[in-house]
Amino acid sequence: METVHWGVVGAGRICERMSGPPLYLVNDSSLELVHRRSREEGEEFVIRHGHGRYLDSFDALINDESVDAVYIATPHLLHEDQAIAALKAGKHVLVETPMGGNSASCLRMTEAAAQWGKLLGTAFYRRGYPSVQKLKAVLQTGLIGPPIAASINAEMPTSHRIDLIRYILGDISEVRRDQGSPIDGFPSPAPLLNMTTSTGVSINMQEQWLETGMPESMMVEGEDGIIYLQDIKGGELLVLARGGEEKLQLSVPGLPFTHWALIENFVSVLTEGGELLCPGTEGVKTARVLEAMESAETGGPMISITDRKSGLKI
Repeated sequence: METVHWGVVGAGRICERMSGPPLYLVNDSSLELVHRRSREEGEEFVIRHGHGRYLDSFDALINDESVDAVYIATPHLLHEDQAIAALKAGKHVLVETPMGGNSASCLRMTEAAAQWGKLLGTAFYRRGYPSVQKLKAVLQTGLIGPPIAASINAEMPTSHRIDLIRYILGDISEVRRDQGSPIDGFPSPAPLLNMTTSTGVSINMQEQWLETGMPESMMVEGEDGIIYLQDIKGGELLVLARGGEEKLQLSVPGLPFTHWALIENFVSVLTEGGELLCPGTEGVKTARVLEAMESAETGGPMISITDRKSGLKI
């Protein structure tokens, strides 16, 4: 197709500030239809953005021939039924996070996408940040040697941190929950998560999303040095040798909207071919890590991700 025509389901806060504008500003992308439970708020969204047309029926939207792809930004417990219905109606689907109520729910969505031969993506949009792409590229040059450890602060949702770790360093194979240290302003210590990737990289981070106002940051330690990304949204990327000598310093820009690269990629795959930045199968894997975290006892042993059955609430 030459242009991807979108229908939006759930035009609320996320769509207003983060994902909505890219749907009509990205090249070869057009916002056609908008659905929200509140007619007044849905119509106001259309007027405010100057794109699309309000529909008061979800079924009418997914069956409208003017729509190629559906972006779902409703509460996560609605995602499975809505995504499967849209896929069955012949639409490609991009679904917000959390992708579903549990990993089994996410898996059913991916199976439906395969059955109906449609694209299914999920909105771990930080994968598309220029800083994340640059960090991954620097790692692949071998400048700091094989990665051995990483840390990421708690200024973003836990699921997004886990997805970033998986995207940059590989699938997580084990997870353990430990008691954390007291933090000013919080009633109890935030548990610490200790994780290991399939390649043996050790990751430590706080479990809870604390959002203290600090920039989202990440550090990756290799055998020969360290990469420090001071602000994942856009900032300085610093590479230091093991002895502290500076190897590289880059200024990495941000994006006009958080979902820009995610939607740009989805559109590009439909118009030009290629691979999704974050397919639904990645949402299944991250959900399984979250379930393992939930089942882990504080101070207990490592929990294997691959050996666990899915189905716990996220």
